[in-house]
Amino acid sequence: MDCRPKLLILSPSCEGWPEWPVGMAYVLACLEEHEFDFDFIDVVTTPDWGNVVINLMQRNDYYAIATGGMISFVSFYTEVARLTAQHVKGTPFVLGGHIVKDGSNELLFDTIGADFAILGEAEVAMPAFLRALQQGETDFTGYDGVVFRNAEGTIVRTRQKRFRVADKNILPAWHHFDCAYYIEHCKFCFLGENLRYMPIMSGRGCTGNCGFCSPSIGGFMKRPIEHVIEEIKHLIAHYDFENLCFLNEMFYPKAEMIREFCSAYMRLEKRKTWFVQIRADLDIDVETLSLMKQAGCIAISAGIESGSNDILRTMNKGTTTEQIRRLARCCREANLPLTGTFIVGYTNETAEDIRKTIDLVVSEDISSGEALLFIYPGTAVYREALRRGAIKNEAEQIQAISGELFRPNAPQEFCNLTAMSTQEFFTVVPNEIRKYNKYLFEKYSVENLTFSIEKTWRWTEIRLHGRCDVCKIEVEYSYKVFGGEFLGSLGPGVNRMVICPLCFKYLIYNLYSAKNDMGMRKHLQEIRKQLSKAKKVLIYGVGANLHFLLRSDLYDLDYEGIQGIHSPAPFPYDHYLTYPMLDEEAFCRAEADCIICVDDSVPQRKIEELYQARGREAPPVVYLTSEEFRKELSRKRCLVYKINQLTKRIFGRGLRDILNIFRRQA
Repeated sequence: MDCRPKLLILSPSCEGWPEWPVGMAYVLACLEEHEFDFDFIDVVTTPDWGNVVINLMQRNDYYAIATGGMISFVSFYTEVARLTAQHVKGTPFVLGGHIVKDGSNELLFDTIGADFAILGEAEVAMPAFLRALQQGETDFTGYDGVVFRNAEGTIVRTRQKRFRVADKNILPAWHHFDCAYYIEHCKFCFLGENLRYMPIMSGRGCTGNCGFCSPSIGGFMKRPIEHVIEEIKHLIAHYDFENLCFLNEMFYPKAEMIREFCSAYMRLEKRKTWFVQIRADLDIDVETLSLMKQAGCIAISAGIESGSNDILRTMNKGTTTEQIRRLARCCREANLPLTGTFIVGYTNETAEDIRKTIDLVVSEDISSGEALLFIYPGTAVYREALRRGAIKNEAEQIQAISGELFRPNAPQEFCNLTAMSTQEFFTVVPNEIRKYNKYLFEKYSVENLTFSIEKTWRWTEIRLHGRCDVCKIEVEYSYKVFGGEFLGSLGPGVNRMVICPLCFKYLIYNLYSAKNDMGMRKHLQEIRKQLSKAKKVLIYGVGANLHFLLRSDLYDLDYEGIQGIHSPAPFPYDHYLTYPMLDEEAFCRAEADCIICVDDSVPQRKIEELYQARGREAPPVVYLTSEEFRKELSRKRCLVYKINQLTKRIFGRGLRDILNIFRRQA
């Protein structure tokens, strides 16, 4: 047994796709530089991490348990605090990262259960704090960047100091992580899924003061170019990757800094292609952008945020629509792809502001997509929400953070600060997004598209092949239709990760336009004809096809005529967007001119039997796919799906539920 006192530190899990834990890699580098002994668990790549942590706690003598990161990981921090209190009672739980800067004392100490917290960069605050903690100190009044409860029970925050990045070249301690996993699995919005990139920082901080953002540590501090080049050489020598991503909040604030980097980088014997994030107000010209491309830059991401100057001013964005348009046009002239996201739902936003945003991204042909406003502590918009009384509970507000507009219960969780009612907002904005997505379908549909339906015992998959409409390279994509359940047959629709790997324009895999369409093209015309006459419609089923229907605007559907949605399986939400979720009784009682069935695995007779059992006649049923297509899918259903349906009929439970029961009993 190893009885030396040491630190146990955990890198938090993340919802959705994994992201490079850059902050934690710098923390570990700081610990190594100051010769602290520690055990480290990366929760993302550690199966059954909870039991692994408990086992370590029981085997070792730790003087502290530590973790930290973004404010959205509150549930994880709370769970680590619980494990600490339960298995190593009396051992301090230390929290660091962005959450400490922006979270209230009540959130950190009462809700989560931290004993201490570190403010700012690890290089400044952590070494002295940990040495004092090892020696049993409890009063940290004279230390930089520590949050603690003093002897009187008052929470004290000591001053936060910045680390001068020019003083020392600290390389992230990536040797503690499974970098091969992150290289294969990390994605980047509007640039795709197969970038195989590693992150690097050109500096720390940001020059902006946007109302929706809380910069991690303050203003931008530039790393010396020679330090950046040295790290790039180290990464290329030790890791197998294809691209570099400058993952800090902004690449450089001035064009001459960019030119300085490009000149130094082009002198390297071994280089990688790279992509960056910049601000739209960067005074950059075609010449500089062309130099970036020559030096290996493959794409630029910029915060578009809005196409309305009024909203950009309200955001304190520091940019104008004229600057955004100028950047887009300069990038086009330099043949350097520009991508970016825009925010919907900002303070005092109107329907006209939304329309201006859609007009900007369409007219400038920017690969983009919406993000529903995050309102989180530390931001000006959060303070405005508190002033208006729109936030009642900080912990609940953090749990509700999501950028997904087309999700169940979105209106119920939305903190509305716009000039519109919530009902109007969730009518206007989805309609505008549908128009944008329809534009993308028409402009970027993959050429010469063909598809095949393949089956293994576990999955039924659709595989697509075609040619990028812009750069004409061969492209392919596949997605699962059946596993233990029906997963959706229509594909990704407009997905910010389905991007051409060469020109970084959207790849729209539209089954209705496929050469071997199985009657889908003709069926789309029939759907439009039927739905154009329907004033009131019901939807049967949930899942990817419903998401496709709500986002795409391909069907000439009056979305305000949707009366409700019925899910044949348990569904933990009351609404999907503004549409009520209906049980069988309410579904069959509702008036409708037709029913849209979004689940291709459900036969029409099942819907008709629901109505017959109540002495009613079912309205006409419309499927989003052709009969020929559905027959082929039925023939190709995987074995797991068939077993799942059988267990539902016999036991009233799906295969996954039954397996979970056996696991719990074991």
